[in-house]
This record gives sequence, C-alpha cells and structure tokens, in this order.
Amino acid sequence: MSALKQVFPRVHFRYDECCYAQDLEHFAEWLCGHGYRNKPARTHLYNVQQVLRALAMPPGAMLDIAKLTAAFRRSGDGRLRYQHSCTTSSVPTLIE
Repeated sequence: MSALKQVFPRVHFRYDECCYAQDLEHFAEWLCGHGYRNKPARTHLYNVQQVLRALAMPPGAMLDIAKLTAAFRRSGDGRLRYQHSCTTSSVPTLIE
C-alpha cells in the first residue's frame, strides 16, 4: 500500500492525481517512517502540497532553503505560514 493511501485512506486520489504526487508520496513515506500518526501527517502533506503549488516548481525539483522559507511565509507578513510543516519538510531530500 502506498504511503499516501495509508495516510489518506478515503481521499488519497486528491494527492495521487496531483502533479506532485511522487514528491508527496516520498514525503508521506518519510513521515510514516518517522512515526508520524495519520492526522499530523495529513496536515503536513496538505501544507507542503499547497506550498509546492504556490512555488509552481516542476515536480521532483530540488528546493533551496531560501525558496522554501519564502514559500512558507504569508504575503505581507513576516511570520511563517505552516511553520511546523516548514521544519518537518526540511528533510535532505527536499533541499539542495
């Protein structure tokens, strides 16, 4: 069973059909492998999906820390949006 199906048993198709499905699958595997329960994993996956869409990067692209941090910022606001997901998603596979 894919990690996305494990985390989203009923609505995984919303993530499977996304252009970032493979990136999100890898992140879901990482979250599950590090003991995240489904509810927090869902939140992180949703947050990261939103940021990837906002960046409009090609799927599979490596992100540098400056782009990732800027993407998690609210427009016109210095605070980080989804701050807990920004630190969670800063795994080596996502950052150059």
